Amino acid sequence: MAGYLAKWGIKGFLISPDKIVPFNNLSTSFALKSENNTDTSGTAPTNTRGRELQEITFTTTYMTATGVDPRKQMKEWYALVGKTYPLYIGGEQFGPPLLQLEKVDWNNYQFAPNGKIISADASITLKEYSGNAQKLDAQTLASFADSSINRTQSSINADNVLKAAVLSIEPTSEQKQNKKIV
Repeated sequence: MAGYLAKWGIKGFLISPDKIVPFNNLSTSFALKSENNTDTSGTAPTNTRGRELQEITFTTTYMTATGVDPRKQMKEWYALVGKTYPLYIGGEQFGPPLLQLEKVDWNNYQFAPNGKIISADASITLKEYSGNAQKLDAQTLASFADSSINRTQSSINADNVLKAAVLSIEPTSEQKQNKKIV
């Protein structure tokens, strides 16, 4: 099978004899985070607060005619909302080290006469992740190394696999209950 054009977590975009999952309309931007100050006592009118979190968007089309089940892809993306992974394009990391799936917009559905979805377009929005990553124990790392995610990322070096593993860990229910609201 041909190599992936782009990958984010377990989702890959490729063109091969068996399957076509295009990677289109890539868009991103960098913005300065600032706020205006209306104080007339001599302080600067604009306070620069760093950089806004980077957002990356792109589109793809899932078609049964190209070897992909659109309904299955919808379920997979649904399960990934909120997950964080690095984005790789051409085998190299693109954008921030971690990107969180914010949303997937679906449109342009096409149906077979029996009502089965045979084509759908997806607009994917990833946003730079600024949360705290949890530490990995040896057992978690070993189980991740044996997973299918690791096998599909063979072109990514071990450091990047470790980053992806850290991003896939979610807080426990106890940690969620102990979360302090500031």
